[in-house]
Amino acid sequence: MDLGYAPSVPPQSLYHGTSTKNVNAILSEGIHRRKRQAVHLSETGETAVAVGTRHGRPVVLVVDSDTMHSAGFTLGAARTECA
Repeated sequence: MDLGYAPSVPPQSLYHGTSTKNVNAILSEGIHRRKRQAVHLSETGETAVAVGTRHGRPVVLVVDSDTMHSAGFTLGAARTECA
């Protein structure tokens, strides 16, 4: 599915905000989009905290996006506001 995000070279690290209830599954299985269109990665830890807070007590995971990009993963840039 093409979401219209332009592939981009990511910063060295990005952040994934989630809740404490999801951490064990993410650490054992990785981050999956599940029924969503994409995995949300934030440019700042503060934004990731805001995202994680929507789902309960927040946890922020640091993603080595530079290594992902070097390994051939495509990361797309989308500017969104967290409400």
